[in-house]
Amino acid sequence: MTEHIRRYILLHPEAARELLLSKRQAAIVLSAAVSPVTTAILAKRYGTSVQSALGTLEKCRAKGYLTREHKDDPTGGKYFLYQACTTARNDAQ
Repeated sequence: MTEHIRRYILLHPEAARELLLSKRQAAIVLSAAVSPVTTAILAKRYGTSVQSALGTLEKCRAKGYLTREHKDDPTGGKYFLYQACTTARNDAQ
């Protein structure tokens, strides 16, 4: 497996760079593999703003690690529920 990863990085360095996650992003993806998260949950967990949490979630989604589902809030608003893609969920178990 490691040899396949090295080969991919060698042949596709730009694509490989785009797939890399920071430590916090990796922790968020693994957390979302256990239980879906919202921007509000993430902001509270990391003591950051909702806008910052949204930016982090969207970066992970853009890299293909998270999916999001549109939900209706009982109070009348709307929000997104983020969860890890299948590969990340399998790795978290």
